[in-house]
Amino acid sequence: MSGSAKDVFYAIDERLRTARFGLQDMSHPARSHSGLYNAVVFGRMVTFVLQNLRTIAPDFDDWYGPKQEEMRADPLMRYFHDLRTEIEKQAGRHTSASALIRSFSTEDIRRFQPAPPGAVGFFIGDQNGGSGWQIKLSDGSTDKYYVDLPPDIGEVTLHLPKAPDPYKEKPARELVGQYLDRLEGLIAEAKQRFSS
Repeated sequence: MSGSAKDVFYAIDERLRTARFGLQDMSHPARSHSGLYNAVVFGRMVTFVLQNLRTIAPDFDDWYGPKQEEMRADPLMRYFHDLRTEIEKQAGRHTSASALIRSFSTEDIRRFQPAPPGAVGFFIGDQNGGSGWQIKLSDGSTDKYYVDLPPDIGEVTLHLPKAPDPYKEKPARELVGQYLDRLEGLIAEAKQRFSS
């Protein structure tokens, strides 16, 4: 990428916005994994694009070298760096789900009526962190129709099981949010220093 510092920061802001959209998507079970992938991959792109300042600002490496060391020493930043590589190069699941059921009975199912066409059962806490109806499609296959689980019934949370302690038990969305906040802090500092 060539151009001005303004061009670099415009490109960075685009990638940060895309990463934030990924974080928003993590709230929707059908898009939770694609949201995670977008947040992590586009979050990493932020630092790649930031390094384009190297050709524009002669003192960039003096500033960025220590920042890279800080990120390497930060367990959460290191984890997301490694997770991006895992997402891009390895098969497998990167999340786990936990469910806390406070109270649920057949009476509670009435709260989710009317059931969608083809409903054959109700589930709580699938691998995407969602709850809802299992539906049978006309071709015999099944699909899911997600609903919001009221807090008095329970909650389902996605986790990043390979996250470092003490982050392991925190919800995935919270960790991704912290990661993106740290990136935004880095970019704010870079803008202050290198914007012309």
